[in-house]
Amino acid sequence: KTSASGDSITEFLGRHDFVISTAKKFDVSCSLNAVYEEKDGDILLVNTVIQQSMTCFPSTGQCLTEDGPDFPNTCSFPFIAQDRIYQGCTDLKDGIKEDRLWCATETLEDKTMVPGKWSWCNDVCG
Repeated sequence: KTSASGDSITEFLGRHDFVISTAKKFDVSCSLNAVYEEKDGDILLVNTVIQQSMTCFPSTGQCLTEDGPDFPNTCSFPFIAQDRIYQGCTDLKDGIKEDRLWCATETLEDKTMVPGKWSWCNDVCG
């Protein structure tokens, strides 16, 4: 859709979908509207439209953390905690059975969990 006002022309360029691969090794799906304005021979993207229309969510189907001290992040499998090797999320934390599953988010070379580097798993991990 194109509109003209005074000395400028504004045109809607459409909704654009894209995926960002984060440094923490999970994908985020994003979408935004793009509009440009031509004024005095210059073509400019309208940043307010981009900022107000942009939405991003973690891509579906990924085992990610959903809460906790090292959120957001991915789980690091296998990991060693309390002298046990875990191949997936666990409900045992410091010898106590938790209501939720958790995982290590960072490990040392020997796969031992880095202290404090854990978070609660999402339902995909379960």
